[in-house]
Amino acid sequence: MRFRYAASMGIYLFKADILLKLLRDHPASNDFGSEVIPLAAEDYNVRAYMFCGYWEDIGIVRSFFDANSALTVQPSKFQFYDPQKPIFTMPRCLPPTRI
Repeated sequence: MRFRYAASMGIYLFKADILLKLLRDHPASNDFGSEVIPLAAEDYNVRAYMFCGYWEDIGIVRSFFDANSALTVQPSKFQFYDPQKPIFTMPRCLPPTRI
């Protein structure tokens, strides 16, 4: 399968000691996609997983709003109900912002 575009979804797994070493050795590197991961690839075993499912970039407020609005269209691009892969949630019973 060929991919026309490949993007980082922002899910990274590091061994803590390796990540700390990378950040200490390169304090100016603060962007994972263009700086930290390429540095890690020079000396460590870096792997990637090509995800073929539904994905939206919600890096800015407008794109987050648009992605939420798109879920109201029927049928939506993403179906939350799949009996083979259920999604479990837990309500967060938090106090109100003002008491």
